[in-house]
Amino acid sequence: MVRKTVAAAAIALAAVSAPMAHADPAHGIQAFTADGRFVAPPGVSSVFVALWGAGGGGGAGNAPDVGGSGGGGGGGGAAWCAVTLTPQTEYLVTVGPGGLAGVAGQHDGTGTSGGDSSLGQNGTPALAVAHGGQNGFGATPDGRSGSAGRGGTGECRAAGGVTAPGANGNGDGGGAVGALPSAPPAGTGSGGGAAKPGATGYVLIWW
Repeated sequence: MVRKTVAAAAIALAAVSAPMAHADPAHGIQAFTADGRFVAPPGVSSVFVALWGAGGGGGAGNAPDVGGSGGGGGGGGAAWCAVTLTPQTEYLVTVGPGGLAGVAGQHDGTGTSGGDSSLGQNGTPALAVAHGGQNGFGATPDGRSGSAGRGGTGECRAAGGVTAPGANGNGDGGGAVGALPSAPPAGTGSGGGAAKPGATGYVLIWW
């Protein structure tokens, strides 16, 4: 009787300890504020990825006795995409750097555009991308204010999703980053005002 009880307990323990043949992979989330790498966990063949591009840098104004302000940079675009991946495979995550502010007297005081944020692999087109906002332009030598940059766009290239453009710069003010259901940290992807740099992008992956 004792042997039968011990044997039955051993069988029950083995059944509990054995892995389930079709167990769902654990859920997780990973955020990127700088370039990095994402390895799809075992059993994970699709993820959601939200991306925000960086803001464009604002253009520079002229000297006070000349007048004219620089134009604001555009806000970064945004994309919220469902992406199919290969389990246990490495993917590259790029987080767009904010555009540089223009400097009076250098390159006409024009800023630089914000960088793109993306998910993909080396040597292949990105699976999802959020383009950075365009730069603002410097004030003209005759005292006119520089024009503002346009907002970036977003693309879900491999599957469905939602995209939102960044706002255009407004005069010497920077544009806001594209708005998605999932919000990035405050300040992400906004365009720089006159003579101000744009904010960096952001990438969020969850499964």
